[in-house]
Amino acid sequence: MSRKRTESGFGKALFLTALLALTLLSTSIVLTAYPQHLFINDGTIINSDLKFTGNNTVSIKGNQVPFSQNDIIPIEGRDYIRVVGKQVQLGESIFTPALRTITASITQSVIFEQKVGEFNINKVAQVGIENTIINIIPASKSTLNIRTKNSNYIIEFLQNNTYIKSNDVMLRLNKNGDKISVYIVGFKNYESIWMRTI
Repeated sequence: MSRKRTESGFGKALFLTALLALTLLSTSIVLTAYPQHLFINDGTIINSDLKFTGNNTVSIKGNQVPFSQNDIIPIEGRDYIRVVGKQVQLGESIFTPALRTITASITQSVIFEQKVGEFNINKVAQVGIENTIINIIPASKSTLNIRTKNSNYIIEFLQNNTYIKSNDVMLRLNKNGDKISVYIVGFKNYESIWMRTI
């Protein structure tokens, strides 16, 4: 009797381990397929640790480092920014295209998400999750300025979905025509979630 119970317990543990691995793998694959397409300039700040300055330099925790096309700039953990293009002019400002990878925590699975709301591309949206406030400001029909307490950067929609991360909060932004839907990624139980447009 105890041998059957042990085999049954082992089978359940193996099944749960495989399910967890599948969930983590699916999130990793999706985040790799949808990197952030950034436009960086001397006003770009990522998590307060990276501040881009003039003459193609970036301040990494106070250390000035030059960068050029195809360079990799580490952010934190396994996240990084890869400079992918030569400078382009958008409006009156000069930007450098880049790709930013995002990794998820154990609670941030793309299988589990909750819709926060949606807004029109010509409106400014503000999303609040616990103590994190994310301002989403349209810069054009295909670019958004993301501003938080510690970041200020511009993302471009080259695909319908893009993921952003601030502190321990990950959002998926989905663009469908002029509408942008906002989703919280993961299954963490947040007490305070809100969204408003200006």
